[in-house]
Amino acid sequence: MTIEMYCPKWYYTGTVSEENQIKIKELFEEFLSNDENFATPNNWNCTARSTYEQKSNYSAPWQEFLDLIKDNINEFMEEVHPQIDVEIQPHEAWANRYSKGEYQEYHTHSSPMCNISMVYFYKENENTHFRLCDNDHEPYRISGLSEYLSIPSGSTLAPKVGQGSILIFPSHYGHYVTPNDQDAERITFSANFLVMPARVDS
Repeated sequence: MTIEMYCPKWYYTGTVSEENQIKIKELFEEFLSNDENFATPNNWNCTARSTYEQKSNYSAPWQEFLDLIKDNINEFMEEVHPQIDVEIQPHEAWANRYSKGEYQEYHTHSSPMCNISMVYFYKENENTHFRLCDNDHEPYRISGLSEYLSIPSGSTLAPKVGQGSILIFPSHYGHYVTPNDQDAERITFSANFLVMPARVDS
């Protein structure tokens, strides 16, 4: 016999081809090097700087970026085996910068406009700072089971990602970014998508 799991949480990880990573860098290098494109949004309780809600964000080449990660989006869709014809509509995208010590608080991307979210690790150092959270673990902690037994559950998970990786997960998953403990700056892209039944052309 063995311990079995049911209804587990899930996520997708993939890596953008080296060729497309280079193209993404060429597309975004000038935009990302301009400090005026970044600020900490008023409703964020963190120190990370982002292009989110910045007017300049609309001038960034996000459509070209989405075209360059299309293979990963398609691979993700194949892995989740749609039961009906679906389409995935991009909703929004933005860039985040983390200097040493900077972090992002626990949050979700839950919204009627999206149900799938993505992180692209444009510039990542040796340590993975992104964390996915499992709020369902809390009853184990309260009951003492997580302290007394080695159970296949935890409150957080650090996905195995690196520079050029893509992470895709349901938008309602809680997640956060721990303080950057390296001198090198981290840069990530975030995006939200809406998976919905494919429209039938009349």
